[in-house]
Amino acid sequence: MAGMKSDWAVDENTDQVADAPKAEESPIDSTTVRKAGDDSDNKPPVVKGGLERLTVNLIPRSSRALERGVELTGDSKTVVVNRALQLYAYLEEAWAAGGEVVVTESRGATPTVLKVF
Repeated sequence: MAGMKSDWAVDENTDQVADAPKAEESPIDSTTVRKAGDDSDNKPPVVKGGLERLTVNLIPRSSRALERGVELTGDSKTVVVNRALQLYAYLEEAWAAGGEVVVTESRGATPTVLKVF
């Protein structure tokens, strides 16, 4: 995995703007595009180069995980969700390439291969 380059790796520079746009900035870029084959007027346009708003229903376990992530990092829910999605995509990419992810939960503990959860 050390040599694997991924677009999904967390980029600290882009995460800094993940909470919300500044008051003078518009959250929607004026240039929008529709996904190919999307005839529906009910779907919002895909924003090119801007933020994407998403409504998600979390099951209780995921909601608790989100709260725990906020507690552990002190980051906003938006930042925690953005990083979680990037991490998920990175892990899936590693597994798809035949790699494995090894976790050592504490110093001196036996490493464990992370399984899909």
